[in-house]
Amino acid sequence: MMFDRTFAIAQAVIAIVSGVTFTTATRAESLAVATRLDTVTPTLVEGTHVYGSVPQAQQIGETYMVFEVQGDRVVGGFYQPHSSFDCFYGDVDRDRLALNIIDSYRNDTYAYNIALTSEAVVADGQPTAPVTSLQGFHELEHPSHTSQRVLETCQAAVR
Repeated sequence: MMFDRTFAIAQAVIAIVSGVTFTTATRAESLAVATRLDTVTPTLVEGTHVYGSVPQAQQIGETYMVFEVQGDRVVGGFYQPHSSFDCFYGDVDRDRLALNIIDSYRNDTYAYNIALTSEAVVADGQPTAPVTSLQGFHELEHPSHTSQRVLETCQAAVR
């Protein structure tokens, strides 16, 4: 009885904060959905991705990354608008991007990992397709002209 009341209060708080509407489910159904969500593995779809340290493109002083995923390989670059950029290549591992960054000034290469996170939305008691993101970054809708140029330059340099 106490669990049910605490659960209802938690749902109400989450609904107020996030605007999410909950449907009622039995405790067994809720646990089954939670178990399925725990087994979601982050994945990045093939193609071009652009992320920023802020959710707006082309902000001076902010860091952006653009990369292309082909299979489990990635090639791309980190950049700041109106500044230099560093290229990288690497792999999409189970829970991270394992990158090798090429320093544009010293031409040194060093390893860098970015955690992949996956969030699944529950609709009508069923999880939907998970949304993968990079820890500490916001996915941007479309590549800018700058990000396209960085990507093309890094693809040519890494291959």
